[in-house]
Amino acid sequence: MSLADTTPVSHVFVLIHGTFARGAKWTGEDSSLCRALKSAYPPSRIMRFEWTGANAHSARLSAAELLREFVRAAAAECPKARIHLICHSHGGNISLYALKEKSIRERVASVVCISTPFIQCIRRDTGSLVVRLALVLCALLVTGVELTAYYLGSMIGRVGEIMLVGNLLVLFATNFGARRYGPGLHRAFYAKRDAIAERIDPGEPDVIVLVIRSALDEAAMFLRLSFIVTRIPHLLNVIALTLLLFSFVGVGYYAYSSGLRTGGSIEYLYLTWFKVAMIALLSFGLVITSSLIARAHPLVFGWEGLFDSLFVDLNVTTTPSFRVVEHKVGLPGRFWGRHSALYGDETVLQFLPQWVEMVDRVTGQTQAPKVPTAPSEAHV
Repeated sequence: MSLADTTPVSHVFVLIHGTFARGAKWTGEDSSLCRALKSAYPPSRIMRFEWTGANAHSARLSAAELLREFVRAAAAECPKARIHLICHSHGGNISLYALKEKSIRERVASVVCISTPFIQCIRRDTGSLVVRLALVLCALLVTGVELTAYYLGSMIGRVGEIMLVGNLLVLFATNFGARRYGPGLHRAFYAKRDAIAERIDPGEPDVIVLVIRSALDEAAMFLRLSFIVTRIPHLLNVIALTLLLFSFVGVGYYAYSSGLRTGGSIEYLYLTWFKVAMIALLSFGLVITSSLIARAHPLVFGWEGLFDSLFVDLNVTTTPSFRVVEHKVGLPGRFWGRHSALYGDETVLQFLPQWVEMVDRVTGQTQAPKVPTAPSEAHV
């Protein structure tokens, strides 16, 4: 039996790939990153964690569950080893999801996030927003029909009276429903919102986290552009609502000037008003739908975020809101491809063993190997 077989494993490095990167070469045993870690820490184990790589919340959450089992198995196999999770891109979010469980946090010494787009989940005031919007639109529609029926009722006889009574009943029913069921609807919306936020938000792990990123990361630039695009539908919503209001005023004026003064067909004017109102409402609904699609960041997070964005607003950042150690790397040449180049960068390969040594010292581990000094500008 060789000495290597009897030496206990000091560290376990779990390598986690990002989106669309299943079987990534940097996680292979012959990669420069694996060689650097193995050279600095000979009595260590390097494990590759693979997941589907799909761009969806459900895929990342399922991967987090599997990662928890993976960490438990690694801890059982190497009970005295220090476990470090080294992640690329959305692999960092998967690690943060997994670390929501206390037992996993207690087993992980640190997390290294390389070019990770950290997900931010902002709770929206959805309940009051949806209720107010529904009441405004309903009031506009009912009021418009009421006024039309009231002023034209004497000219279209019994039909106008029925329209007036019917719309008054709708108005009273809407008011009663808002008062009776509004608070409960608010609570249901808030509960739904909090459940979605709890599921999607990675949280703030009580673990040492290293963030490695470069300037002009093409993925980070795309995420910033995506956020700007999501702001555009807000302006379109305001424009659509303004057009909706003017459509009622315009059609009312047209009915008065062209119908009552010229003796036109009352039925024709009413149908014209109704068609314009429906077109305005439909247009407003389409704008809201496009806003939801944009706010859901479909290209960044996956299409299943469409309806979740009714309750939460999703955003991404290259630096999370919680406390981390940040290591910036300057890469020469063109910026395109930097997102996938950091795990092979020489300065990163030299810095990672230093990082492990620092974590060992901070957390009380005394058997940290001596590693060569590498230039770095890590800061909190």
